Amino acid sequence: MTAKCIVCGGEYCAKGVKDVKNFMCKFCMADKGLLKGAELEEVLKAKREVENLRYWNNRNEELRKIKCSEFKKLHIKKYHYKLGYEECQRRANLCQKLDWDMAYDMEYDDMFITRADGTKEKAKNYTAETWHKKRLLEFAHEYWNLIAYILRREYQIKHPRTMHFEHKDIIITDPCYIVNDDHDWISKAESIKSGMCTDTLYGDWSCTVFDLDTKKPIGRFCADAGMVCVYPLDEPLLDKKEVKKFLKKDWCATVIKDFTGDISFVRHAGKENEWRSYDDYLTVEGRGSVNFSGRQTGL
Repeated sequence: MTAKCIVCGGEYCAKGVKDVKNFMCKFCMADKGLLKGAELEEVLKAKREVENLRYWNNRNEELRKIKCSEFKKLHIKKYHYKLGYEECQRRANLCQKLDWDMAYDMEYDDMFITRADGTKEKAKNYTAETWHKKRLLEFAHEYWNLIAYILRREYQIKHPRTMHFEHKDIIITDPCYIVNDDHDWISKAESIKSGMCTDTLYGDWSCTVFDLDTKKPIGRFCADAGMVCVYPLDEPLLDKKEVKKFLKKDWCATVIKDFTGDISFVRHAGKENEWRSYDDYLTVEGRGSVNFSGRQTGL
């Protein structure tokens, strides 16, 4: 049961409230000069703590909504920007870990949690000071994470990820089709040194590979995990049975035989959108014995 303050409209636990209809919270009582002494000091302290939490909540909300261009212009410190993607991402991850690992530092005498086995334990929480630290760490994580995103995007646009192949039959597809691992197939796919993989930026897609010299399509591939890979067919870590199965489906994978040259994942800059990101898109480009471009042509 809750009691609603007749002044501010805030809802509070009605435990110990004698007159629910005429209830006034202590914050409003303090504002109206109805409290004095130690009771007033206690309420003012609690009010400062609430205002601190509200401040960081508002800052975090602003950071989650701000566009990257506005954030870069208004908030990024130049010396932070010069730290580079890896260092900014390390700091973001550290702030998040410190936030998540912060232990409870208070418990209630009159509140209990019932576990699945029927046992009870005292409910725990954080002190106001710890909540303040957690909100600060949350803000710091968002700050460093957004800088890392901007730096990573700018680097990928200027420096396409490229690999050279010599007389290799190469397959272009989503690694989820041809790399199997019961624990972490993504890590396994990324660890294959003879090829490379990346996210599509877009999500799931279907792509057509065009010969740039003849302007004609030479294959198709798609993604069900929002990723794309380029591997040589003789890579021992590929699941050979799955490779054979998906090669029979001409829309799932493209094979280019006896390819010599460079293949790149090229990130193309798109317009900034309202989701604190950009409408960038990815193409798979080959230059060598066959000049080709694989680009999205469907969903």
